[in-house]
Amino acid sequence: MPTVRRVDALPPRTVRNPALTVFPIQPIPMNPVRSVFGILVVSAVSVASALQMAAQVRAIDLDVTPGASGASAAGAYQVSGFEVRSRWSGAVPVPLKKGDLWTPGKQSEVFDAIREAFDSEQSQSYLLDNAGEVGVLYVDVIEEKDEVAHTVNLVFRPLRVHVSLAKIGDNVLPIPRSAAATRYEGVPPALLALQPVLGVTYDRAFGTAIAGGIHNDLLTLPDTLGGRLPVRARPDHLDATFNGSKSFESYYRANAGITYAYRRVGMTLQEMSFGGLYDGTKEPLAGRKHVENSGGAQAGATFRIAAHTRMTFGSGYDHASETLEDDSNRVRTTTEVQRNRLIAESLLPRPIGGFLRAAVWEDNGWSDQAAGFHQRLVGRIGYAREMAIAPNQTIGLELIAGGGRLWGDAPDSRRFFGGNSPGQFLYDNVADDSLLKLPAGPMIRSFGQGEAVGNAPGAARGGDGFWHVNANLTFPIPVWSFPLIPSEEEVRNRLKNGINVSGRNILISTLKNQGMSREDAIAEADRTLDEIRPATEFIIDEANLYSVKPLLMFDAGGLSGGGGSPTWLAAGGGLQLTVVTAKFELGYMHTLSGPTNGDRGNFFVRLVFRNLF
Repeated sequence: MPTVRRVDALPPRTVRNPALTVFPIQPIPMNPVRSVFGILVVSAVSVASALQMAAQVRAIDLDVTPGASGASAAGAYQVSGFEVRSRWSGAVPVPLKKGDLWTPGKQSEVFDAIREAFDSEQSQSYLLDNAGEVGVLYVDVIEEKDEVAHTVNLVFRPLRVHVSLAKIGDNVLPIPRSAAATRYEGVPPALLALQPVLGVTYDRAFGTAIAGGIHNDLLTLPDTLGGRLPVRARPDHLDATFNGSKSFESYYRANAGITYAYRRVGMTLQEMSFGGLYDGTKEPLAGRKHVENSGGAQAGATFRIAAHTRMTFGSGYDHASETLEDDSNRVRTTTEVQRNRLIAESLLPRPIGGFLRAAVWEDNGWSDQAAGFHQRLVGRIGYAREMAIAPNQTIGLELIAGGGRLWGDAPDSRRFFGGNSPGQFLYDNVADDSLLKLPAGPMIRSFGQGEAVGNAPGAARGGDGFWHVNANLTFPIPVWSFPLIPSEEEVRNRLKNGINVSGRNILISTLKNQGMSREDAIAEADRTLDEIRPATEFIIDEANLYSVKPLLMFDAGGLSGGGGSPTWLAAGGGLQLTVVTAKFELGYMHTLSGPTNGDRGNFFVRLVFRNLF
């Protein structure tokens, strides 16, 4: 019978990098039937002004001294077959063929080739420059030995833990993840260039809709469409985006934009941008149809306030043409809008932990059709945390609260209306349309979008003020989840060690080579690693490759003005599925109290495909 031996790595003896000082690493005590070969790569980790050439930060290679472990050439097994299992691996050039002896020297050759294929300097630069991400690479190897034939079949599994320095909420939120490393040179050029996101949604007012979006940096488009990663890191980006959804009814939403951004992930001034955008919408609004076409310009900046805190400022100007119609009336208005926003987000320190996002929007409008000048102000705050109750088993909590006020004479379409929300406040990117513009009103998910207005005379015009509180709670089911990182403590400790020990030594050496004193280099390295350590520990210890969780929901909210001050309470349940490239939520919310004007419940679905490579 063939025997199976799992090899995660050979015991690393030294940290080797031609450009850096060599630091000895003590081997971890190991089970005699296992050996460990670690290829840990801490990619160009973000630092502040001292690392203004982040692309020059070298990979950290925890390598092996030949002969330190494994069989000698005389007793080596003969390779009967092998494969590399990863995402978009394509034809990985591995210096190995059937019949080769699986010696320590051959192992070192093969692992070096895999490292180069999955974590070259060019791919590190691409991740940091285009996605604002750094990563840790680890090669897991499974040996299937036939003792009779003295042969071995090898399965190589490159694993990578991603940490985002730009979208910090992604590090702790339950989003689709994969531990399998991507070989970016193997990704189809169109997929790499367009970075698509796809989805399906359902809401009782908007109906079933197909949604999608693409994003590309036009300055790197010739390279990516040609199947090549950009040659060098650059702070200049010309981002083109398109997002849209089309209902099987007559409704749709579409937005497109082009933005120039000067982006330096890790610096105090992380990004400056300006650009133009277009929005087109046809949506239900309190029994009427609202059509809007708008175009304008915007500018903004994102600051790195602290290790785990970002603050984004934005301002823009739009020209909007709107139509609001029902069976008997059709009203057209034109509004000039000057809008402003401030978004702050932070990964909170332990013992609180979790992700906090707060936002304030303010806009000033000048409308025709006797509406005149009006001003709107909305604030919203949200908090999310995955609370561990067992290894890779977490209770998920999400809380959102907000309110808004309108002053002056506004057309009906710019008043506040409650209902389900097309966006996700805690999950959406700060550059998404759902966070660029002021929210439409209270989130009451037992209604369709724009349906919650009350039933008093004049209520259909919407309100001039609102408030809301929302809560989600998810519970783990152990048999319906699987850890992102293999549960062996040795594998997880090796990944953490790559950041906490080896990564620190390499960063200190790099900073010293760039002219810092030893004391300053130590302080800067510790500050940088403090930024990514909590996120990596969560991803390594708690994140799941897939999970299915029951979902409990609660909403409370109210409107004021426009015909009374209705309030609502609603509760419901559903299911949340997160797996590799997709997140699926379905639920039903029932109105417990408050005016309904018909059906007291709303069934909704949201399926989003992302993380496609």
